[in-house]
Amino acid sequence: MIILEVINVQQIEKKVVPGHGFGSLYQQVLGSGSPKPGLAKSLKLWVMTIKPGGDNKRHLHEDIEQAYLVLEGEGIVEVGGEKRRVKAWDVIYLPPKVTHAFYNDTEEPCIVIGVGANV
Repeated sequence: MIILEVINVQQIEKKVVPGHGFGSLYQQVLGSGSPKPGLAKSLKLWVMTIKPGGDNKRHLHEDIEQAYLVLEGEGIVEVGGEKRRVKAWDVIYLPPKVTHAFYNDTEEPCIVIGVGANV
């Protein structure tokens, strides 16, 4: 039985995720690709850094619902073709089977915490 696990995000390497372009870097905290992939069974957690002028390409997930929490910076989120400006502390819900993307149209990096769960 796991009682306590602590993962320091600053110690996780930032990587490009296939299909999400080169304008964003991901740190997989929980789920596949994370330092402890067996820790969470259905929950995924990551930190995404969208570079100035970058994006995470429009994409969708067939069987995962997600939410983004903009921690730092701002940009434009697109969900199902609708676009809206978002800023620090905004939360965006991303339903399964709906295209989505995040565009950083500023000159500063944008930091987003993402969570996802299989549905």
